[in-house]
Amino acid sequence: MAQCCKLPLPVVHTSTDLPDSSTPCTAHPSGDAARLGRGSPFHSLAFFMVALISRLFKMLGVVAATCVGIVVLGVWALDFFTQDLCANSVLAQYPAPGGRIKAVLFERDCGATTDFSTQISILSIDDTLPNEGGNIFVADSNHGKAPHPVVRVIWLSEKQLRVEHNPLARIVKSDPRLKGVTVEHISVAPKG
Repeated sequence: MAQCCKLPLPVVHTSTDLPDSSTPCTAHPSGDAARLGRGSPFHSLAFFMVALISRLFKMLGVVAATCVGIVVLGVWALDFFTQDLCANSVLAQYPAPGGRIKAVLFERDCGATTDFSTQISILSIDDTLPNEGGNIFVADSNHGKAPHPVVRVIWLSEKQLRVEHNPLARIVKSDPRLKGVTVEHISVAPKG
């Protein structure tokens, strides 16, 4: 007698599958089944939508995790393959009058595809030169037009530094002030 209410919902029934109308259905849905409207087409649609949304969120989670993994791997690879490609070779160190800071003249080599560059960093007297570019001056030979080193460093006072460079050099960086030191950049033609 209660079989009329227990037919599976996703199955499409023909008129021969249903009990005849003379058999009354005595079972009544109650609780969650009554609220969801079991037996109605909306229940099937709601069940389908919940399953679809659940699957969509799982797929989005996998896609997001994959994207994060690719970005992390890319950043690591970039850091791994670009570290230590450049190397600094100190040419000279010039302590400032007063002895608290120094100007370090160095050559930076970043591999076969780039020209050597002559650079200057102002550092505390006890600091060692980091494997970084110069913090006040960067120049290269402009594809061989200017000889190496292309600069001359002269302390005029404790707070004033003169950087003389060959006019044929290509100047990439020439900061006028750093760490309280005024830097004067002058183009000077080589003698001879």
